Amino acid sequence: MFLMKPFSSLLGIGLLVFIGWIAIGGQPTVRIERFCSPVSWTGNIVTSLFELGAPSIVPYISNGFSNTEYGCRYATWRVLYEKDWVAAQQAQAAEMQQQEQEQEQTTPQQLVAQPEPLEVKQTKAKHSHKEGAPK
Repeated sequence: MFLMKPFSSLLGIGLLVFIGWIAIGGQPTVRIERFCSPVSWTGNIVTSLFELGAPSIVPYISNGFSNTEYGCRYATWRVLYEKDWVAAQQAQAAEMQQQEQEQEQTTPQQLVAQPEPLEVKQTKAKHSHKEGAPK
């Protein structure tokens, strides 16, 4: 079977290896970078070929492939990770809002004991000295 369609078999094996290479990337940013690597590779090859034949248009081609690679990364991020990122941002905002509300509820008056009025202190002092008690 392999000998009947060697090109499609090699292409399939190459695709599986490429997907495995993406999957073993640990961080999401690494996976996105690896997924969009073919765009960068193609850009390097095309830019090199135009460098040989028409060097005046190389900056336009290079810029075009850079924009395409950025578009690939952005689209991949939006498809795979945007929902999780938005949920994390909303949870963080809710947590910060809750902390602010808790801080507003804890007023400085609750933290600092209020001094007793002078009259109350004098009244307590008079009643604490009973007759016959040492002064």
